[in-house]
Amino acid sequence: MTFFSALLIIALLYFLFSATRGVVLETMQNPENDDLLSLTSPAKGFCETYRGKSDDLEGECNNLAESSCNKTDCCVWTSNSKCSAGGINGATFTTDLSGNMITMDYYYYKNKCYGNCDWMFIATYDELVKIYEMRMDKFYRKNWFTIET
Repeated sequence: MTFFSALLIIALLYFLFSATRGVVLETMQNPENDDLLSLTSPAKGFCETYRGKSDDLEGECNNLAESSCNKTDCCVWTSNSKCSAGGINGATFTTDLSGNMITMDYYYYKNKCYGNCDWMFIATYDELVKIYEMRMDKFYRKNWFTIET
């Protein structure tokens, strides 16, 4: 056995039986700094970009679709089917450029309805199909004698 073979065997034995072996995995997230992480999300960054610039924010919110509008902290989806600058207390601007009051029955902030929401029946597509099928089934059972084909 050569010197290098013996050295290789010793190194291999040390590696196999060493108590100091281990792997350290580190993440890039710092749980102590959640505020910084939350600012890096696209929705938060959008709002931070226009902080203190309400007129600019209004223009940018107006360009958002309903689903995107409801993801931000600084826009609301109004009963006028429009995304506007605002927050949990409603739209920032309550008058138009001429000074006329903007009528708003309700608004959505973060997918939750505020205002006059009692009239709304919110159901998923599957729930609506089930309701339709139940009503049709009831109709046909009630009127099956009178239906002519």
